[in-house]
Amino acid sequence: MSVDGGWGDWIKLHRSVWRRIAVARTRPERAGEAWPLALTGGSPPSGEGDQLYHHILALGRTSFGVELAFERLMQACEDFNSLVGFGGDDAVAEAGFRMSNELHAFFVCADAFWDNLRALARAMPGVAELARARSEHAPAADVARTARDHLEHLAERIETGRGEKFGLAMTAQTFRRVSGGFDGTSAYFGDEEFDVPAVREAVAEAAEVARTALIGVLGVVDD
Repeated sequence: MSVDGGWGDWIKLHRSVWRRIAVARTRPERAGEAWPLALTGGSPPSGEGDQLYHHILALGRTSFGVELAFERLMQACEDFNSLVGFGGDDAVAEAGFRMSNELHAFFVCADAFWDNLRALARAMPGVAELARARSEHAPAADVARTARDHLEHLAERIETGRGEKFGLAMTAQTFRRVSGGFDGTSAYFGDEEFDVPAVREAVAEAAEVARTALIGVLGVVDD
């Protein structure tokens, strides 16, 4: 993947934010000038700036990660489907392994993206678009969290199922039927089905809203 599609703007935004924080650290008398305090509810940039930088960095990194994992997932799925039934058991197994790992990476990155967007919206109440982008895509965020939980508790849920405290209860027998399967569009876990392209699209839309809003209030540094 290249720096087109907004990735270059994320990189410029990261540099711009970090330079503001550096000014606030080294020249406290210019802190208010370097960092718009109204956006953070009046929090001192020297205390909150690092937190904001890391959340903004994570938004760019994880939205990029979602796209990268999705591309690799679809390629692995295509390879797997083209090899099944034509021999080459090792190649089929390797494509299946890649597919499973990229599905996991996809949901990890998506879940982390929504977590950081929520945290950044809390830290920057003056940028209302951040909270709106998160709330409008709440279902996709819930899917990412649930699917990630399934994948990271796979061994436990194959043995015991899923208890009610994690959402709707699911028996071990139900969960065993399909545990992390992917058909090119949906990921399957027991009796649950998750639309992977829909999660990808939600992340892309929210990331664009967040990036545009942040650049609008913070600007970017052009080299």
